[in-house]
Amino acid sequence: CRAPLIARQGSIRRWHFSHAPGFVACETGPETALHRMAKQIIAQWNEITLPPVEVRVSLRSANGQIIARHVTIPEARFVAERGVVEAPREGFVPDVLLHGPEGELLAIEVCVTHKVSRAKQQRVAKHALPMIQFSIDRADDSTYEAAALEQRLRESTPEWIFHPQEAALRLRLEAEVEAALHQLQDEQIA
Repeated sequence: CRAPLIARQGSIRRWHFSHAPGFVACETGPETALHRMAKQIIAQWNEITLPPVEVRVSLRSANGQIIARHVTIPEARFVAERGVVEAPREGFVPDVLLHGPEGELLAIEVCVTHKVSRAKQQRVAKHALPMIQFSIDRADDSTYEAAALEQRLRESTPEWIFHPQEAALRLRLEAEVEAALHQLQDEQIA
């Protein structure tokens, strides 16, 4: 909010900052601080567990029979050598960009109130950059402590914004389902 702050360093309450007299407390301050702290924590991680991706495709035949295919890309571990907060990419800026030992990249978003927009998802997909998103519940006051926030982040399961193998896998499954549907129709005609 750019308003001046005062450091409150009393002996009763936890040390904190508050707005200077005459300035109204901003509504976005806690979110901004929480968001910034989460990004800094994640940028220091040297590994992260990536969630599995489930891809499901199904079609219904003319007689009502459902033909489906399902594949799960298993969870994986991403090893990071370094992390950068708000590293600009072409057309978007991820909250954190982790760099792997062999040049691999993982973009990470932190959601406190706003999930990644559809437009940003499309820009990420265009560049085929793997991206996950962590969600933080702002209502939990313990998340304002760095150690508690890191524990919550490590215990949470991020969601995929873009997995580079998902689109190709979906196309393959769609082709398999279409082929199975045509085979079923041919068998019914015969």
